Parts: sequence; structure tokens; C-alpha cells
Amino acid sequence: MYYRELSYDERRAGNNRNGFFSGHVSTTAVGTFFFTKVLSDYNPQWTGTQRALAFTLAALPPAYVGVQRVRALKHFPTDSVVGLGVGAFFGVMVPQVHKVWQRRHVSQLSIGGHYGDGAGSAGLVLTF
Repeated sequence: MYYRELSYDERRAGNNRNGFFSGHVSTTAVGTFFFTKVLSDYNPQWTGTQRALAFTLAALPPAYVGVQRVRALKHFPTDSVVGLGVGAFFGVMVPQVHKVWQRRHVSQLSIGGHYGDGAGSAGLVLTF
């Protein structure tokens, strides 16, 4: 919509005036930030500087994808920034939620029961 290089008809066609955060950028960010969060959790000896460097490096691939999506005229710059933010949030929070979940619940699997009539039973018990 805002690129003067395109003809007026091309700018007005379809959804060129609509914006939505970039799925390409958010998917890339989820992958890199998830990997970095898990790597960080498995290396508790890392200092704050090392963690900051790791997460900065994790932001580079989605930032590159975001720049390319804007250059291809597929997204507005804000779409790419929001996509990076959304992807980074979920990439960090999913392992964190599982980490907290693992500490706070106890699970048991018990299989057994009465087999006299050919029927068995199984159960899963979750205690919070």
C-alpha cells in the first residue's frame, strides 16, 4: 500500500492494506528461542553475560527472516517486529511452563484390576 514503486492498482488490490504479524518470523523465533532456553536451562553455570549473548544470537535468524519478508513486500516492518516478539515469548515460555509443571506435579500410572471376566483396567492418576 505504501510503496510508490508499485502501480496504484497493485497497491489497492487484495489485502495489501492489511497487516498481521509474520508467521515466518514467529516460527523462526520460536525455534531459536526454544533451543536457547533449553540450552540455558541445561547449563546453569552460565553467567548473565553468556545468557544475554545466547539470546542475542537467537534473535539474529528471525530478524534476518523479518528483514527479508519486508524486502519482499509481504509484511510491514511492525508485522515482523511483532512476529519476533510473539515467537520469542512462546519459545521461552513453553519450556518454562514445562519446567514448573515438572516440579509441581506427581504422576502415577497403575495398570491392573480384575481379569476374571476377560476385562482389565488401567488408570492414570495425576496429583497436583
